[in-house]
Amino acid sequence: MDPFTHYMLAYSIGRRWKLERPHLKALTFAALLPDIDVLSILLGLEFFIEFHGTVTHSIIVALCLSLVLSLIFFLYYRKNVIPFALMGVSMHLILDFIPTLWPRWGHVGMMLFYPFSLKEIALRGMVPCSLLIGVVSVTMLTFFSLYALLFFVNRKEYPWRIWVDERKVFSILTGKNGKR
Repeated sequence: MDPFTHYMLAYSIGRRWKLERPHLKALTFAALLPDIDVLSILLGLEFFIEFHGTVTHSIIVALCLSLVLSLIFFLYYRKNVIPFALMGVSMHLILDFIPTLWPRWGHVGMMLFYPFSLKEIALRGMVPCSLLIGVVSVTMLTFFSLYALLFFVNRKEYPWRIWVDERKVFSILTGKNGKR
């Protein structure tokens, strides 16, 4: 699944639950966190193809990542964000499990039980009409994410502003920050 869908689904749920800003940040960041393995591209495309979606997408490693994230957030915000971090990484794993309905380059499925098992688990073969169901599911989730973005922007609520307000950045860059 793409980062946009991971982020927008987490953001939409967080806004629906009216989460405080630190909790919403933890939820959205954790929903992207297992994809930290994209940094493996720095070691070459072949390594990236073999590594992406494996170790950091296991239940144990995702739990550890969410606990590290929770500790960082606790030190910075003094708030317990563990449930939201756990929910974010769980949502990520669930969404990334959907594309295992069809063959992917480099992998059969996901190594959900790494380091205890290197076996890749996939929905393909477990679900009838898996390719059709997978394509329809991914398409619906992508359109939901686009709809959610348009919904929030129409309400003048910009999902990226929980992290950075682009108006302030542009005013600093252009020198139009109200000082003469």
